Amino acid sequence: PRPTDLARVLTEAAGMIRGRFHHSLAATALGVHFVAFPSPPPPLQATNEILGLEPPIAYEDPALEEKLAAATMAIVSGQGRVIDETVRRRILDLAELNFVGL
Repeated sequence: PRPTDLARVLTEAAGMIRGRFHHSLAATALGVHFVAFPSPPPPLQATNEILGLEPPIAYEDPALEEKLAAATMAIVSGQGRVIDETVRRRILDLAELNFVGL
């Protein structure tokens, strides 16, 4: 799929459950609630920490089912955690740097 397809799907979604770094970052920039699973290497863990979001839920976590259910309910009820507009703008500004010189 094209990046515009991903953006359209994300903006129409109530939330997302992912372990992929770039998809989670896109959801964050678009203000979409998401639940994260760890991905190697650990960029998603570090990014969530920097942005003040919940850490990814480890697959081997004994409370995985309960945490996933709680996070999903938070998304469905509109209570999932998202970043504020200042941080979102900073992410978008940094993302634009990927295209400098093209």
